[in-house]
Amino acid sequence: TESVRQMITPELRPRVMNAAGALDFGEFLALIERADVLVTGDSGPLHLAVALGTPTVSVFGPCAPEAYRPLEGHHRVLSSSVYCSPCLHWVDEPPCAGENLCMQRIGWHEVAAATAELLGLPPPDGDAGEEASAPGPVAGYAVRKSVAREAAAGGGTASRGE
Repeated sequence: TESVRQMITPELRPRVMNAAGALDFGEFLALIERADVLVTGDSGPLHLAVALGTPTVSVFGPCAPEAYRPLEGHHRVLSSSVYCSPCLHWVDEPPCAGENLCMQRIGWHEVAAATAELLGLPPPDGDAGEEASAPGPVAGYAVRKSVAREAAAGGGTASRGE
């Protein structure tokens, strides 16, 4: 978390707090409520911020934003289209072997632009071409372990491409 904060320009860095592990739950809620915007993944803090009326920028990858995104308020939802996303609710082992390619494809410039928009600031300087590169190919397909076990026990057929 601190390494991300260190990427912020020196003049703005004092306005950004790294509170990872530093607050109890009540303090954490108070911080979220006072924040101008919360940048987060699809997580508990996202949904707490929504409940508290705090604007959010949220990044989705393994989960479907259509199912879990905030429905009301000032929020920006970012996701990347890769063939295997969303996989979280469909497979035991993701096709990308945990590399979260869907998250890696959401670049800093996109997150910074969405944050600036919610704060009423001009978009950030920088080359949008510096976005994360597209993921490499992921061969094969995934089958839930439970389906594979069922097939092995004679309950059907399942195979796994490599």
